Amino acid sequence: MTERLPKVNELLRKEVGAALKSEISTDAVVTVTRAEVSRTMEHATVWVSVFPEDKAEEVLNKIKADIYQIQQIINKRLFMRIVPKIRFEIDKSMEKVTKVEEVLEKTQK
Repeated sequence: MTERLPKVNELLRKEVGAALKSEISTDAVVTVTRAEVSRTMEHATVWVSVFPEDKAEEVLNKIKADIYQIQQIINKRLFMRIVPKIRFEIDKSMEKVTKVEEVLEKTQK
């Protein structure tokens, strides 16, 4: 089962990205950065990054409002016995990278 999880994570990441592209209309750039499926395959967390960052909450609210349609698209695209129930989160790793870079720049001066 452990060999299957990374494959399912990557497949889910790609399919959710395609579903978001077709379902969510926004002037922000939305990227699915990663997906993590539970060991039981019942639940999955999908992280998205949004540019510009100040639109992240607005985009996340749109995604959550359309979660039913997105889940239905994923259910049709994935040929799995159990399709995980998806939950979305904002990926804040780029914010952390930016903060680290700023600190490094300050220490070098």
